Amino acid sequence: MAISTVTNTSALQGVNNLNKTSNKLNSILEKLASGNRINSAKDDAAGLLISDRLSSQLSGLYQANRNANDGIALFQVSEGALQETTSSLERMRTLAVQASNGTLSDSDRQALQTEFDELAASIDFTAENTTYNGQAVLNGASTSDGDVTLHVGPNSGDTLTTVLDDGFRMQDMIRVAQNGDAAGNSYGDSFNANVQSTTDAAGNTRQTLSISSQADAESAISALDSMMSYVDSSRAEMGAVQNRLESTISNQSNIAVNIADAQSRIRDTDYAEEVSNMVTQSILEKATVAMQSQANAKPKMALALLQ
Repeated sequence: MAISTVTNTSALQGVNNLNKTSNKLNSILEKLASGNRINSAKDDAAGLLISDRLSSQLSGLYQANRNANDGIALFQVSEGALQETTSSLERMRTLAVQASNGTLSDSDRQALQTEFDELAASIDFTAENTTYNGQAVLNGASTSDGDVTLHVGPNSGDTLTTVLDDGFRMQDMIRVAQNGDAAGNSYGDSFNANVQSTTDAAGNTRQTLSISSQADAESAISALDSMMSYVDSSRAEMGAVQNRLESTISNQSNIAVNIADAQSRIRDTDYAEEVSNMVTQSILEKATVAMQSQANAKPKMALALLQ
């Protein structure tokens, strides 16, 4: 190669190599500092696309599991309230059995009717005041048709729809018992019981059964059996939905772990590899700087020939 004082080809090549080495070293330092192998599309365009898609799916899975947990909480609140309703119905049945005994007088049955009415009022209070996130869940008015739809998956259409039956106020359960069915389910034979209306202290009219006579008490026993069957069936359905949601959460958690692992392999920095690369590029940078110093000395050699 000719020696020139005008164009120093070796120095230009050295500058070019130094820029390349510095860029590579800067990229390695960015990966080590951020923990990400892919910090922009230029690092790995295809990897970035796949990683972002996995990240979107992962976020969807996490939110879907939170939705499913919200659904479990909803049914836990509802089922817990229905447990109290069951206890009240059981006590009301006991009173009806007692009132059906021919040894009692009308005044005795009226005393039993008073407690019976109070238990009915407590059932209405539970149904009307059991809420989740501000929504009543037991009075048949949570939605127009009683359906509750939960989005429990990461994709469109990953929903679970269940029905909170037809409400759990006394009037709702009396209607179910009178018809013998609700929402396509059978809860015993229909009956013709003496249904009476009462007015509470707040002026609200409520329906309840009568046990003020021996015949009414006998009829009320059958009605209460149907009502308890209705409540127990609803509780069983709520429990089944909770189990399904827990299974969904467990399955999606496993999927999320595997997706996170796949995303990590694509996007995360391999520190062992990048530290090795950093050492290599650092040595190359120092060597390039040394060679650049030698290349810059060439024009001086040409001047020395002129002396």
